[in-house]
Parts: sequence; C-alpha cells; structure tokens
Amino acid sequence: IKQALSTSWCVALILLCYGLRQTFYAALPRFSSPWVVLPAQLLHGITFGLYWSVGNGFVHEIAPRGLNSAMMGVFGGCNSGGGFLGAFLGGIVYKR
Repeated sequence: IKQALSTSWCVALILLCYGLRQTFYAALPRFSSPWVVLPAQLLHGITFGLYWSVGNGFVHEIAPRGLNSAMMGVFGGCNSGGGFLGAFLGGIVYKR
C-alpha cells in the first residue's frame, strides 16, 4: 500500500479505516455475538501497521541530518505518551 500511494493518501486511508473501525466498535452492543468484532480487527493492520510504517518513513524524510534517531525517539514518545494519557484520563472518567 505504501508504495502504491503517496504519504498523504496513506494518511487519508488510515484515518478513514480508523473512523470505520471506531464506528463499528460503537455499534457492537447491537450485535448478539462477540464474533462480529473480527471484521473490525482486520482494519487494525491498516490503522496501526500502515500508520507506524508511514509515520516512521515520514519522520525519516523530514529529520535533519544527524538527528534521525532523536526524531524517531520523539515520534515513538508521542505515540506512547498519547496511549498513556488516554488510559489515564479514561480511568479518571470511568471512576467518576
């Protein structure tokens, strides 16, 4: 996919698939079987795998000479920090 589409189109595809995946998760209570989650999980390859690949490639392209490793660290830290922040705030909301 990455070779067939530009970075901008890959990001658009990632966002579209992420929206579809979250919409499907929101509709899960309407289904009687938990097995219907499997089609949504197929989108995980695009929403995470393609995202990580495109993101690392983009960071590699824009990183100044000699700062590639530092930029990759910032990219990884932003991703990890976002997951931590979401889990932390979600816990606060759930507790209330």
